[in-house]
Formats: sequence, C-alpha cells, structure tokens
Amino acid sequence: MISGEREQHVAELVKSALECPREERTAFLNEACADDPNIRAEVESFLQFQEEASQFIEQGALHVAAQTLAGEPASPLLRQIEGYQIISRVGVGGMGEVYLAQDTKLRRKVALKLVRAGMDTAEIVARFRHEEQILASLNHPNIAQLYGAGIAAGDVPFFAMEYVEGTRIDEYCNAHALPTAARLQLFRKVCAAVHYAHQRLVIHRDLKPSNILVTTNGEPKLLDFGIAKLVEGQDAFTQMQTLPGAMTPDYASPEQIRGDAMTTSSDVYSLGVLLYEILTGQRPYRLKTRSPDEIARAITDQEPERPSTVVARAPNSSFAILHASFPKGDLDNIVLMALRKEPQRRYASVEQFSDDIRRHLEGRPVIAHKDTLAYRATKFVKRQKLAMAATTLILATLIAAIILTSQQKRRAERRFNDVRQLSNALLFEIAPKIERLEGSTDAREALVSRALAYLDSLGEEAGGDPQLQSELATAYEKVGEIQGAPRKPNLSDFSGALLSYGKASKIRQQFLRAKPADFEQRHRLAVNLAATSFIREWTSDITGALEDSKRALGLFEILAADRPDLLDVQLEMAEAKLDLATIHYFNDQTAEVYPPLRMALATLEGLRQSHPENTEVLRLLARAYTDLGMTLYWDGKQKEGEVEMEKAFAVNKPLVASHPKDNVLRQSLLYTYLQASQLHEESNPARSMEILGEALQFAEQSVQSDAANIQARQNLAKTYSMLGVISLHLKNWNDAAAHLEKSFAAFAELEKLDPRNRTYKHDIGRVLMFLGQAKHNQGKFPEALTSYNKAVALFADDAHADPKNLYPLRKLAAVHNYIGETHETAAKTAVSPEERDSHLRDAKQNYRRALELLSDLKGRGASVEKDREFFEKVQAAVRRFGADS
Repeated sequence: MISGEREQHVAELVKSALECPREERTAFLNEACADDPNIRAEVESFLQFQEEASQFIEQGALHVAAQTLAGEPASPLLRQIEGYQIISRVGVGGMGEVYLAQDTKLRRKVALKLVRAGMDTAEIVARFRHEEQILASLNHPNIAQLYGAGIAAGDVPFFAMEYVEGTRIDEYCNAHALPTAARLQLFRKVCAAVHYAHQRLVIHRDLKPSNILVTTNGEPKLLDFGIAKLVEGQDAFTQMQTLPGAMTPDYASPEQIRGDAMTTSSDVYSLGVLLYEILTGQRPYRLKTRSPDEIARAITDQEPERPSTVVARAPNSSFAILHASFPKGDLDNIVLMALRKEPQRRYASVEQFSDDIRRHLEGRPVIAHKDTLAYRATKFVKRQKLAMAATTLILATLIAAIILTSQQKRRAERRFNDVRQLSNALLFEIAPKIERLEGSTDAREALVSRALAYLDSLGEEAGGDPQLQSELATAYEKVGEIQGAPRKPNLSDFSGALLSYGKASKIRQQFLRAKPADFEQRHRLAVNLAATSFIREWTSDITGALEDSKRALGLFEILAADRPDLLDVQLEMAEAKLDLATIHYFNDQTAEVYPPLRMALATLEGLRQSHPENTEVLRLLARAYTDLGMTLYWDGKQKEGEVEMEKAFAVNKPLVASHPKDNVLRQSLLYTYLQASQLHEESNPARSMEILGEALQFAEQSVQSDAANIQARQNLAKTYSMLGVISLHLKNWNDAAAHLEKSFAAFAELEKLDPRNRTYKHDIGRVLMFLGQAKHNQGKFPEALTSYNKAVALFADDAHADPKNLYPLRKLAAVHNYIGETHETAAKTAVSPEERDSHLRDAKQNYRRALELLSDLKGRGASVEKDREFFEKVQAAVRRFGADS
C-alpha cells in the first residue's frame, strides 16, 4: 500500500472506530486490522488523541481538566495570550488544540482553539482561518458563538469561542428518557441552527451526535465547522479538497461518499441519519462489518428500514418500551424522505424538513409520502432489465388502480362537498331563522348536535385545505354562538360554547403559526376571543374573561393600526375596550374601568365626527356614555354619572326614532333605560320610577308591534322585574309584589313556550328572589319562604347543569341569606317556643349554607370585591348564631 493510500485508509479506520460504541471498538479493530498490526497500532495512537478531543466537547471543563491533563500544565508560551488566562488543555484534534481559558476582561470561560505545533502548514492555517471566518458569520442561539481571534506568541493563530458544557444529543435524549415528541422538538431546534447556517451560505458537512451538545437547560448547540464549506466558491478554501478522513462516513450523504458536488441537501441527509438514530437508537444501515467499503456501499445502495420497524423489532429493550407508541406512517415517511439517495428527492431545505415534523406533531398532513408504485417500478427496471415483461404488467395494474382510485376520489369529494354545504346551510341559513321562534330550543339543540357531528367529520377529512379549515373555524364559532353567546338567544350551554369556540381558535392559531401576518385570521381570532371573554364573564370566570378580553383587545389594536381605513375594525377595537371595562366594572375594580372606557369613548367620539350617521358608531357611543355614567355612580360621583347618562339618552332616543324597527338599537335604548334606573335607585328612587315608566311604555310598544318577537317579550318581563326592585327601594311592598308577579308570569309564559331554555329559568329565579323580599316585608313569611325555596331549586338546578358556571352559586348564596333573614324575623313573632326554635335553627342552617357558598366562590377566584361586605355580613350572622346555640 503506497503512502497516500495508507494515510487515507488509516483516517477512514479512525473515523469508523470513533463512530462505533466504545464497547465495540476492540471487535471492530480485530476484524478491520487483522492482517496489519502496524496499521492497528497507528489507528489506536490516533484514537487516543481523538478521545481527548472528544472529551472537550462531551464533558465538563473541570472533569476534563482533572482527568485528562491534571499533571500537564499549559505551555508557558500559551500563557502569553493577551486577555486570556489558560486553565488547561481540554482537547487535541487533527489540526488544532483546544484550551479552557478565562477571559480576563469579561470574566467568562472560553474555549481557545489554536493550530497544533508542527501543523502550521499553509493549508492547515487556511483551513483554520476558514473555520474562524465561518463562525464569525454565524450568530444563532443554537450555534457555538465565536468571541474573537488573534495571534499568540510564536505566530500561532487562535480564536476564542463559546465554551459549551453539555451532552451529546443522542445520549441526552436517552439519559432523560425523552418521549418521541420531545425528541422531535429538540431536533427541530438543531434544524433551525442548520437552516440559519444555510441561509448564510454555509454547509456544515459533518453533522453527527458528537457535534451537537445539549446544555443542562435543554438547548442544543451546534459545534465544529472545521470542514464546513461556503457555497458558490466565496473564498479560496471552497476550492480545497477535504482532508483525508475529515468527514464521518456513517453520517455522510451518498454524494459525499461518491465525491460528487455537495449542496445543502447533503446536510438534510446527515440530519436524517441523526434523526433516525435519535428515534430508534440505531443507524439506518445494516452492516456485517464496519469496513469503510461496506459503509460506503450501504450509504449509496442500501435502503434503510422504516424507523417504526426497527423499534418494533426489539420489544423488550428499554428503548423500545419507551417508544412503544412510536407513530407509524407519516413519521417513517418524513425520516425516509430525508434519507433518499437522490438529493433532488429529499426535502428541498432543512426548513421544509423541520416544518414537516411540525405538521406531524400538530396532526396535520405532511409533505413526505410513501414511494409511489410508479417510482418503485422505474427503479426495478433499472436494476432488472431482463424483467421488462413483469414491469409492464405492474405498470398496467398501476394504471387501472389509478383510474379506479380517481373515480372513488371524485365520489368522495362529491360526498364531502355535500356534507360541507349541508353544515353551512344548517348554521348560516336555518339557525338564524329559528333562533327567535317560540319553542325552538329543541330544534336548535338538534341542529347544534347534527352540525357538530358534520363539522367534526369534515375536520377529519379536511386535510391541509386552508379554505376548508377557515370555513370549519367559522362554523364552529357559529355553533358556539347558538350554544351560549349571552348577547343573543342561546341554549345556555356555556361549556359547550367555549368548547366550540376553542376548536375554532385552535384552527386559527395553526394558521397564524404558518402565516403570522394573515389579517383575516388575526381578525377572526380577535372576534373569537371577544366572544369567549363575554361567556366567561357571564359564568363568573373573571380571570379567564380578563385574559381573553385583553388578548382580543391586543389583536384589535394591532389590526386597527395596520388598517386605520377600516371602520369595522376601529369599531370592534372600541367595543373590545368597552367589554374590558365592563369586566372590571362587574369585578368592582372601578379604577381599572376608566382607562379602556375613556379610550373607547374618545375613539367613538372621533368616529362620530367622521361618520355622523353611522348607526353602529352611535349605538356604541350610547353604550359608552351609559357605562361611564354607571361607573361614576359606583365611584360616588352621582352628578357626573347623571350627566353621562343623559348624553346616552341624547344619542339613543333619536337613533331609535329614526330606525324604529331595528331591534338591536331598541335593545340598546332599553339597556340605557334599565341602567339609568339603577343609577337613581338609592339616591332618587322616584326618578328611577319615572325612567322605568318610559322604559315600560317602550317595552310594551315593542311587544305590540311584534308579538312574536321573543326578545321583546323578554325585555318587557325584565322591565317589570326592575319596577319591582325599585318599588322595594321605595318601600312600596304591594307595588313591588305586583310588578314582580307580572314579571314572573311573563317569564313563566316564555318558559312554557320554550321549557328547555335555561335563560328563562335564570330570570325566573331572580324574580322569585326579589318577590320573596317583597313578601317578607309584607309580613307574609310563608309566602316569602315559598318564593325563596323555588328560587333555590332553580339556581341549584342551573348550577348542577353546568358546574363550571359559578354565577348560580352567587345567587344561591344570596337566597340562602334571605331565607336566614326571613326565619330570623319570623322567630320574633312566633306564637310558641317550638316555632321560634324551629325558625332559629333554619336561620342558622341557611346562614351557614350561604357562607359555605361564598367561601367556595372565594376559593375558586370568583369572588369580587363588592362581595366582601356581603361575606362579612353573613359571617357575622353565623358567628352570632353559633354563640346562641
């Protein structure tokens, strides 16, 4: 063997031995060097040096320094490198030495890499400078960073780089028993680093586990650009040949093995080998020996097994047990696509490779597909030219299968589109026409059930069709609206509504991960969050409501800044601010109400100047004035609140007068009427009665003009209820009872028409609670207790129907407190000691129940500040009765 061939052979054996598990190296050398002990001795000598180099990147600094070079201080020459204090030598490679050092200025540990003594040939120095040049061009969190470079004493070139303490990526995955998904996420970070290098025209060319370390905080770091290459000949080094043995055969691409031109696709292949090993614990090729020639033949000719097959083959190994649920199909195809022999048939880029893994993790269709029969038939012809007749038969069968499959596909597409059109018709044509019809709850529940079944079916078949995915999200949102949008007729299925909106949100967020700037999807996600915020507020999930409201507002603000010309977006942003203020308002956070409320008001007043006739601008402006008036009232600023409320009437009344049949505007005016009546209920209940007199006339006219309008009838019932409440403030107990009984009768009639609509049950429960107060003050204690107990039954049923809705619990606590008060008052007029004791026992029991419910709300984060006084009042009653017992 001539000298050059011998050096090449030794280098290849060294690389192959290094890639063997340590426990297998002796057996490998026994076989590979059986005929030449001199070559074995030379290989073992190199392995000793290479072992030291690998320790530098695989072990901690202190461990290496102590174990490898405890008695070997750094050369005095090296101590003269300005700005660095040499600690120890930690590695020796083929052309360089690596030292652990302290940067004396920045007080950080660094890795100093120098050209080895006696290796400073022009080619080695050029290669060294090339690595320095490449590292200088890369600045990525998952690539070891270059800190600086210079010339040490004796004209020895060096560079300083980030010192990485970590574990090889394969060993890290196994040591931490990472499941498949976690390994894929970690691998994607490596892909991000390689893609970053490719974007800067750098091909690594030596991607392998020992060049990728994972730090203690789980971040991979890409090392060793010693044989990396700049694309398109951008420096002189590009034209040089790789040093013998520089690449690692087991991770080399077929084109590297053949000596063909290399592109970024070569790194895709090496990453494929790496991923295969991370997922299976084995390399892709089945070898009888580890001779370089056999490795080369395997890489260029042998087709790797599917990763899932490799894992399944060893069912009793700890690795196979860990990956017992290894997903077959797409993940197999992804890995095998990266390992295709032909570069043009692999992933077009590392980014595409990583994105396909992301799609797999998200359960979405992937780019990688099984090899087609046509491709396999073509390969067969190339290998077996004598079997052309059989190949022709295969191709004929293939054509027939394609025709049959196409026919089946067309039939499936027709069925798919039929289901698609049917679900859209149910939700967007039929649902709006029946939502306000009497007795429509059963029909709407059936509609929702059927629509959800269709939508879930479509979702499974939708694949990666963006248009269909967007339609699905919109349809799920429509279902959520029917289930539980509080501002519209709904089924009071608030948990179901949140689930439907959540499915839509997930789809939209998947869109935005791929296209973060997509205006339509950002807009629809913002509308989605605004809806769920209101549902959460309605069900007393204050924390969730605030979170969704702030996210919605953040999106609307960005959208409004991007498109200031879109009036609808400006209005949605303003309404989102009003909604956020409302949540703070009902949470008794008065100081938090003003900022979003005043910003919304400023926006709407500005829009009124530019769009004076726009009904939506005026409707929201009236709401803003109304909400500001009530906030000022609760903040102790009665007069200022009254001024704002009059502004609301000044906008709302002319608006309804000019659009008398617009139910949305009529609802807005009634909202102002009812809020204004509350504003005066304590300071001037007589004024409240005047306002409610107008409201009553308005509500009665609405019913007379459209007796079939369920919303109008519900508004009339609410007006009767508010008249009863104000009468309680005026201590007109008989009037209060009369108004509340009218309200009860109106709601009962609505419930009779639609018995499964839980909204009516909630309204009836509130009316019975107030009616109980009226009967109590009339001295009709048995009637009061009857009303209260009916209210308890309704609120308890409501709480049982939806355990996540905490609002009924708040009402239950209030009713039990009122029952306690009634029993306590009745005890004072009891005709016998036994009757008195019975009332007192019942009073104590109900006070305790009220306190339990309030404590539960407080513990679940649903208790607001304005509950505090109520809580303390009930707590005092419980203590009082405890002392009396």
